[in-house]
Amino acid sequence: MSNHIYLKNQSSPSSDLDTFTPSLPQISPAVVQNIYIPSLALEPLEDLTSTHDVAVQKRKHRHSPTGPIHKSQYKINFICSCLAQCKIYTRKDLIERLDELTEKICAHPNIFKPDQSTQEHVDLFKSAVQSYSHTNALNLSIRKEDTPCLKKLLTRALSYPCCASVSSDDLSRVTQGYDELAKAFMQARTTSQAITETIEFQNFITCPHIILGIGDTGTTLWMEKYKAYHRKTHEQLSQGYLPEVLMLGDMFGSWKHDYTLAQPHNILERGSAEHNPSDFISQNYYKTNPYANARHVYQANITNLAKTNAPLFMGTKVVAIEKRNNHVGTWKNSTCEYRLIVLTPVGKKEIYTRKINICTGLGPAKNALEDKIHSSSNFQELCLFDPLKQFTPIVDGNQFILTDSEEQTRESRTIVVYGGGGTAAACYRKGFFGNDIKTEHREFNAQNKQNSVLWISARGFDMAGKGKLVTTALKAAGDHNELFVMELQEILYNSGTGKLHLTFRPPSQADDAAQPTVPLTIECDQLVYSIGQEDMDLKALCREFDHELYLAVDEAEMPLGIETKDHAIHFFGAAAMAIRQKEYASATWKWLHRENIGPDVGPGSMPPSRAQIRQYASKMGITTKSINVNSDDHRLIKQFLQNLGIPPHTISLFVHDILQARKHSTSGFTNKILRDLVDSYQIHDKVRIVGHGHLAQLPSNSPIGSRP
Repeated sequence: MSNHIYLKNQSSPSSDLDTFTPSLPQISPAVVQNIYIPSLALEPLEDLTSTHDVAVQKRKHRHSPTGPIHKSQYKINFICSCLAQCKIYTRKDLIERLDELTEKICAHPNIFKPDQSTQEHVDLFKSAVQSYSHTNALNLSIRKEDTPCLKKLLTRALSYPCCASVSSDDLSRVTQGYDELAKAFMQARTTSQAITETIEFQNFITCPHIILGIGDTGTTLWMEKYKAYHRKTHEQLSQGYLPEVLMLGDMFGSWKHDYTLAQPHNILERGSAEHNPSDFISQNYYKTNPYANARHVYQANITNLAKTNAPLFMGTKVVAIEKRNNHVGTWKNSTCEYRLIVLTPVGKKEIYTRKINICTGLGPAKNALEDKIHSSSNFQELCLFDPLKQFTPIVDGNQFILTDSEEQTRESRTIVVYGGGGTAAACYRKGFFGNDIKTEHREFNAQNKQNSVLWISARGFDMAGKGKLVTTALKAAGDHNELFVMELQEILYNSGTGKLHLTFRPPSQADDAAQPTVPLTIECDQLVYSIGQEDMDLKALCREFDHELYLAVDEAEMPLGIETKDHAIHFFGAAAMAIRQKEYASATWKWLHRENIGPDVGPGSMPPSRAQIRQYASKMGITTKSINVNSDDHRLIKQFLQNLGIPPHTISLFVHDILQARKHSTSGFTNKILRDLVDSYQIHDKVRIVGHGHLAQLPSNSPIGSRP
């Protein structure tokens, strides 16, 4: 099969793009209405075990910092379209109409770039012909003897002025989005390899700033706090120096599979970023402000990291964070108070630093079920994927919703979801529907039902929150008599039937008369547990400074994370919640209520984490270029408007109306309401609306009132 995209029917329904689900970071060749998807594999980092001389040669002849050349799927699509327009079906057609064809292709300004060699143009042309030929079952190819003529025609055609308009249809736009993602993966590998080569033979490393974690929070911190370091990594590495910031992580976070997040696009977009989740869906679907697909957020984050030349050091794991006072005898850099012990592709390394930003998330799922089953070995077997059943009999909620391992069979099964939080709610939804693609408007009815699901929690469902997706799931489970408050007592496995037998006991004080008052035994095929996150690894990292941690707040009691007394170590987002759950969650809830931020947002989710980082950066004197009217602190919004020279009285009234408008829904107010507010306060000559809910400064060369 060809490794390139070519779409025969350019009028493909936009919904196919919205539900297109390649597996990332490895995308196997797949066909969706004759769309051939290339491999976007982020290859493993090389085993850099060479001698010192070889390593020196590698550094001298290192690959270009921009990474290997990616053959754009968008460009291949366009060339294939030109082949079809020129009615090329045989080699004779190709040779006779080559002149006409090259002129048509070169009329587009973005197909053959002037900074690329003629040979690169020829290679791209050959790839497109191969893809076109394969898709249409033809026998076309560019032979070796054709190359001189083709080069001559391309050179001549490129000398003509460009006149073709650039296509902005959904297929072209989404294809370009995946092109950028493919290049981002390549660049991430190249950057990480360059960092690995730079440190390979160093006894210890010094880097002033460390970001631990490359998920959404780590990306936000890089985008907001470290703007001054953007687009500098390649230059520093090419000169043999480490960048002043390193982002450490094993991978780009966990959201590479289709998972409907609890928040829609209006509160998950980045107003000043080059790429957003909307890059990967149709415009008509985006206009409805749908609940975002986690995979699209993941993909946009990776592309933004690449575009800003983030200093990504992949395939790494921090096993210890140490203080100078506790290791005086082995300390190698007296200018730094902390060091990290890091497992890297070239062995264990010490990294000395002055600032550690921890953005590692909540941690892996907690497993407290092993004592509920008679045989420990039996339990371990049941936690493995069963190739005959095509699912895992006992599986944690994170694996259930964040991978495709439990989507392998279309046969209906009985599932018990055990847990009362937001992840458990997502498990109920996915269990019921069988997948989690565009499920926010699906009804919980027999027609949409894939599996029978019971949702059981030992402590009720208050921790699930009050967001739209949670409340609809709770209502559906209650209406179907599938919602119980009971504690799991015992797990038995019947090897004859392949079924699990789960015994639950009622709580000591049942508040609901409809709940069972005697033990209940349920036979099911699968148990999905979501009973919290495991924080042991994170606490182990913190053992030398855990007693120094406290809740960081600003002058208005807005939580800004958890940090040490010397401000050298700072936990952001879900990591702050993992290390000090009660203090951080309580303070964040209070702030959310003060700001009238809707119940789709809760502590540990992305919007408050992003808002806190933006406020934190503002306190450091970093000017924000845009604000989210539905999730940023109102003081940051005021400051943003003040910087634009808007009168104080207008700002006060405008921000008051924003806070009131946030009550409009569980996720705030609409783009139309925002447009009306901007018009009513006559500030359209100062700001522009970006996406669904961001305000950004109006560029000096933009027409007044423009709203891209």
